[in-house]
Amino acid sequence: MNRTQRFSRSVLSGYACTLVVAGCSFASIYLSLRYLTVPQFGLWALVFQINGYLLLTDFGMSNAVGRFLMDWKDQRPSKKYGETFLAGLLILFLQAGVLLSLSLAVVFWAPGLLKIPQELISSFRFLVFGQALISAVFFPLRVFSFALVAYGRFDWINASAATGQLVSLGAFAWGLQHGWSLPSYLFGSLLDALSTTLVIIIASQRLHLLPKTSEVMRPGWDCCFTIFRYGRDMFLILFGNRVLFASQAIILARFAGLEAVAAWAVGSKMFFFCRDFSNQIAQASGPLLIEIYSRGEFLLASKKLQDLALLSGSFATVLGSFLIVGNRPFVSLWTKG
Repeated sequence: MNRTQRFSRSVLSGYACTLVVAGCSFASIYLSLRYLTVPQFGLWALVFQINGYLLLTDFGMSNAVGRFLMDWKDQRPSKKYGETFLAGLLILFLQAGVLLSLSLAVVFWAPGLLKIPQELISSFRFLVFGQALISAVFFPLRVFSFALVAYGRFDWINASAATGQLVSLGAFAWGLQHGWSLPSYLFGSLLDALSTTLVIIIASQRLHLLPKTSEVMRPGWDCCFTIFRYGRDMFLILFGNRVLFASQAIILARFAGLEAVAAWAVGSKMFFFCRDFSNQIAQASGPLLIEIYSRGEFLLASKKLQDLALLSGSFATVLGSFLIVGNRPFVSLWTKG
């Protein structure tokens, strides 16, 4: 499969995945407002954002491992490819432990800081630790997706994400109908992680992207330090992005209460949908641009970057205009006032 085909499949599957994710998200909020109180829904929206901060214990390693696998994929069979893959697996195991430890601190420290209502503190602690436990268990398995990223196979990543969202929505609805209330979110999250990981592992195996026996090599310190140095800079970018787009729920919980968090989660949903939709071009083009650049085709890489920036910018402008005009009537219609 050539670059154009990989890029086209990645972008189209990304659009399809974004639509599926948006549809499931809209449906889950509709179900939440039907079966739960507004403060309960706001509590989950808050927990979801807190878990996003806990996932920053990745420290940019996911991006770093995927990036260095790109350097060695054209030289396979390669000991360096296997060493990088196993180094990523080892690092993720360690980070899973850090994530779980930090979640324990949040469980006991955050309720007072965020002014969680007394009657919801036990639910808050259960949800935070339960979600962190799910994330920690599946954290090391993210290494399988790194190989897909290295080869630019976002079509499989998007397919796994869409599958996970559909399974999660079904599990969430089932839990609510059987009176599980807030734990229904964790049930959906667990099945989401399980189904997503399963699809990614199957795809990596079918495409022969996993290290072969001849490529297996115990990770050395040089390999790990190289990954950490690259990941450090990526972490700063990811942290800045998290502060910009995921701090509102935490601030609102502290100063305005869980009902305000719920209102923010609903009112901003279309914005995040438009953002994710416009980001598909940049996401799909990243590995291809790195591949062109690493092969020494600098002029081609520069031209492609300019073309993609113009295309992404134009698309984002159109979506932004639609958001300004249509967000308020959409929210009113969606929530029935």
